[in-house]
Amino acid sequence: DEGLGSRESWMERSRAYLLYTEQKQLCRFILFLAGNDRVPDPKNPGLTTRGTFGSCSILTLEHWKSKQLASLEHVAPQKPPANHLWDRTIYEKNLVHHIGNLLLLPTTLNKLADNKDWPTKYLYYCHVGVRNEQQLQELAAEAKKRGINLNRKTLGTLKRMSYSCVVEPITSIGLDGSWNADIIERRTKHIKEIAW
Repeated sequence: DEGLGSRESWMERSRAYLLYTEQKQLCRFILFLAGNDRVPDPKNPGLTTRGTFGSCSILTLEHWKSKQLASLEHVAPQKPPANHLWDRTIYEKNLVHHIGNLLLLPTTLNKLADNKDWPTKYLYYCHVGVRNEQQLQELAAEAKKRGINLNRKTLGTLKRMSYSCVVEPITSIGLDGSWNADIIERRTKHIKEIAW
């Protein structure tokens, strides 16, 4: 009756409604669906492929209620500073609130990442998206070389974060990669296809 009976019609109609500003909790739920037992797609940075059972099992009531996945983070920020280096097309096409620009994060990390640039956000995300201490130390050294200095309080907060598999597809873009309109559009389509 609502014209949502086919995948094509659902994909089209969801464009206007599956947005952070319209359906925050539904976006969060669909990110749980689309992230469950999914791993980074090595051929498509930012996207996922089916993982083995248990590779990223988040579709549980325990995870839904946990602080680890409580917050929806905008990768490209909602209100970037005037002199930002984010892809301007994201804002020209109004993609900032699309599900492809959203990420499940702990609230604390979301507040830290806030309106930062991509290299800084990438570094923050890696604190919950890498699996060993040596990688974190290498990242910290690389960040310092690039002039990204984290104060002790921020570093202390980041070091207390727990690992989260849902961040890995985003960090697969890399420090020198670019979070742009094309990735958001492809990721939005990909997430909606998995949810359907």
